[in-house]
Amino acid sequence: MSKVYSTYIAGVYEQHLDDQGKFVEYNLKTYNSVASDAKKLGVDILVFPEEGIYPDPDLKAPTNFSLYVPNPVQKISPCYYNNFSSVMKNLSCLAKQYEMYIVANVNEIFDCNNITQKELNDTRDCGLDKVYFFNTNIAFDRNGTVIARYRKHNLYGEYGEVLLNSTIVPTISIFNTDFNVSFGLFTCFDILFDKPTLMLVKNYNIRHVIFPTRWMSELPFLTALQIQEGWAYVNSATLLASNVNDPKYGSTGSGIYQARTKNNVYYATGKEESTLIISEVSKDNRYLPHSKYIYKIYPKVGESILYENKHPPANNNESISIQMLPCQMNNYSFKPLPLNKDKIHETVCQNTVCCEFNVSLSRNTTLMNLNSTYYKYQFVIRDGVRSFSSMANGGIQLCGIVACTTNNTSSCGLRFPDYNKIDWPITFENITIRANFPEKKTLIHFPNTLNASIMPILPSSWSWERKDTNTIVYKLNKPQNYLLTFGIFGRNFDFDSSPRELLSQISDNNSLGFALKAADYDSDMKIGKVQNGGSKKAALIQNIKDLNKENDPKI
Repeated sequence: MSKVYSTYIAGVYEQHLDDQGKFVEYNLKTYNSVASDAKKLGVDILVFPEEGIYPDPDLKAPTNFSLYVPNPVQKISPCYYNNFSSVMKNLSCLAKQYEMYIVANVNEIFDCNNITQKELNDTRDCGLDKVYFFNTNIAFDRNGTVIARYRKHNLYGEYGEVLLNSTIVPTISIFNTDFNVSFGLFTCFDILFDKPTLMLVKNYNIRHVIFPTRWMSELPFLTALQIQEGWAYVNSATLLASNVNDPKYGSTGSGIYQARTKNNVYYATGKEESTLIISEVSKDNRYLPHSKYIYKIYPKVGESILYENKHPPANNNESISIQMLPCQMNNYSFKPLPLNKDKIHETVCQNTVCCEFNVSLSRNTTLMNLNSTYYKYQFVIRDGVRSFSSMANGGIQLCGIVACTTNNTSSCGLRFPDYNKIDWPITFENITIRANFPEKKTLIHFPNTLNASIMPILPSSWSWERKDTNTIVYKLNKPQNYLLTFGIFGRNFDFDSSPRELLSQISDNNSLGFALKAADYDSDMKIGKVQNGGSKKAALIQNIKDLNKENDPKI
C-alpha cells in the first residue's frame, strides 16, 4: 500500500527589474499575471521578493512609495475598503481573487506617537515628521485579509539608510493557514543574524519560513543559494526564498528548500529574466519521492524539471554574467592545496578554530602539462570579525576549500571571465572536513557549497554530522570537478555590532561623514587603528584615505 503524504503547493517568484519595473502599476500588473498562472497550477501560497513593487523610489517624496498596513489583529481585508492605498488594495484583491495566500514586500509608513512607541517598545524620539518608514512583509489569506506583518530588523542600507527605520525590538511574525502549516517571516539580511530568524526556529518551533530578499551575492561563501540552502538544512526548516533578478548587481537565486530532504528546487541565472518556481512541499518535512516540480520562465512556456536528476551544467558560462561582490579576505589564513598529490592531509587553525582536511583528488595531467588555464585551490580559515559592506559588523567562523584564479591568495573568490577558455583538470573525489569550534550558544554553522554555475552542490553528494557540541564532520561523497567552494560557514553573534556606533563622532551631514559611512573596511584591522590611542576622528579620516589607496576588492 502506497504512502499518502500531507503536502501543500508553494510558489516563489524571482522578479526581473527591467526599465518598466520602475513603475508600480507595471509591477502590480505583473503580480496579477503571476498569481493567475500560479492559481492554474494549484499554488496555495505565493511569495514575491523584497523591493519588488517599489524598486526605484524617489527619496524626495517618501510618502509616495509608502503605505499604511493594518494591524493583523484587526483582521481587515483592504480589498473591501476604499480608504487604503491602491497597492494595498490590489494585493489584497489579488489574494482574494485567486484564493491563495500571498506574501509581498512594501515600504510601510507608521505613525509615531506615545501609543505606537509603547507598541514598538521604542524609546527613540519621533522626530519632526512623527512617522516611521519600515521595510515590511505583508501576508494575506485567501480572502485578502492581512494576517501578518513583519518589519525588517537587520537593515542592509535600504536607500542609503537615509529613509527606512529598523525596529528596536525584533518582530516575531507568524501566521497560520487553512492547510495547517504555520509560517514565520523574515527578510534578506536578517538571515545572517540570530534575531529574529533563529528565535522563530528555537523559541517558537517554526519549521516553514518565508524569505523575500534582494540579495547581492558575494564570493566565495555568500551567494544567495549557498546561504539559503545552508540555513534551511541546519535549521531543519522549509524555506521559501524569493529573490530579485538583477544579475548585473549580483541579484539572482530563489528556491524552495525542504529541510534535509532531497526535494530542493532552486534557480539562479545570469540572464535578465523572471522565473516562477513551484514545488509540492511536505508539511512535516518528509522526503517526497514523487513530488511535483514545476518550473516556469516568463514569457516562455513552462516545463517540468526535477532538479535532483536534471541540473544546469556545473560549468555553465552564463553564470559569469552574475556580477559578484568579491570578499575581502585580508585577514584569512591560507594554505595552498597541492594539486600534484592524490591524497592530502592538512590542518589549518586561526584563533579559537581548527579544521582538519582530508582530500582525495584526481587530475588530467595532459591538460595540466599543456600550461592550460585552470583554477588553483587553497585551504582557508577565518575566526574573527568582518564588515558586511559597512552596514554591520559580524563575527564569522569558517573554513573550507576555495578556488583561486592564480596561486596568489588575493585571487581567491575571483572567477575567470570565460569558461570556454579554461580547462577543468582537477576532480575532487572526496573531501572530509573535521572542524572544532568553541562550545557556545551564540554560534551557528552551515554547510556551504558552490560549483562554477553558482549553484550549490546537490545534498545527495555530501553529508553533515555534528559529532558533539563543538565538532562538525562535513564530507563530500561524490566526485566534483567544477568546484568553487566547499566549506563550513559560521556566525559568532557575540561580535556583532553596528559600524555606526564607532563612527558617531563624524557628522552625517558632511561629505567626509558620508564617505566614511559608505566606505568598506575589515573590522578587526581598521577598528584597531581607531582604538590604539590618538584622535578617533583623525584615525577614522586616515582610514578612509588608506582605503582609497588599497587595490583589494571591497564589498
